[in-house]
Amino acid sequence: MKHVLIIGGNRGLGLAWTKYYLAEGYKVTATYHDRDNSQAIFDIKSKKLNVLECDVTNEMNITALADKVKDADYIIYNAGTKGYKVPFTTPDKITPQEREFAMKVNCYGVDSVMRTFLPIMLTRKNGVFVYMSSGVSSTLDNASGGYHPYRMSKAAGNSAVRNMDIFVTQTWLKNGNLASERPVLFALSPGLVDTGMGAGVGGAMPVKQALEEMDKVIENVGKSKDSHGLWSHNNTKIENYVEPNVLKVPSQPILPAYQESVKKLLHCQSKPSIHSMVLRTRLR
Repeated sequence: MKHVLIIGGNRGLGLAWTKYYLAEGYKVTATYHDRDNSQAIFDIKSKKLNVLECDVTNEMNITALADKVKDADYIIYNAGTKGYKVPFTTPDKITPQEREFAMKVNCYGVDSVMRTFLPIMLTRKNGVFVYMSSGVSSTLDNASGGYHPYRMSKAAGNSAVRNMDIFVTQTWLKNGNLASERPVLFALSPGLVDTGMGAGVGGAMPVKQALEEMDKVIENVGKSKDSHGLWSHNNTKIENYVEPNVLKVPSQPILPAYQESVKKLLHCQSKPSIHSMVLRTRLR
């Protein structure tokens, strides 16, 4: 039985994902961060469901979650925030506090989750990490502006996921594993869905349709290993990324600086200075 971890699985699209995968026969672990707004997840009666608390802006919460969930085949990062008050979505109307909170949830949060779960992901053949992103995160497709903190924090989240996908691939191959079995990490836009942020908005997709379409994308990327882009729910790419060098030249030697960064990331997750250490590492 496959195990799905849904981070932010207590309401909106995350709750819909929880119900969907339970119906498909999966074991599901769903997280929440606000008990007062999470009753719906506790109302689900299933022996296959485990509900845990996790605030993605709290590193200790994330570490505690990883200690309890060591066998996830799929990880869906569904935690997210708009970071603005409608209709004040333009850059001049956003406060620094709103901007920072959007970055904490939509970018720093997913980065912390990926880094903490890295040792687990590297044990899962054909594992999949999905970052629930947005079409407005695409700089290439931005012709209207607006949604300022949401756009930039989701775009930053996309970048973090892409970078980690390359790092996981490098480490996976360095450890002697097959590229055809590597875990993949990618960003997926659900489109406008009639739940959560899109509830009641004209033209929003029915929840069931959105989940079925996205499930096909997740299956497709997991099998094809084409994590090189920002994917849309309709199985097309909003943005297409170049194939990473490590897949073009699989025989490329592993440099000492890279080996050291891998070692420290895998064995020193609890050290506060690890983030700055990795950022300073240069491959010469």
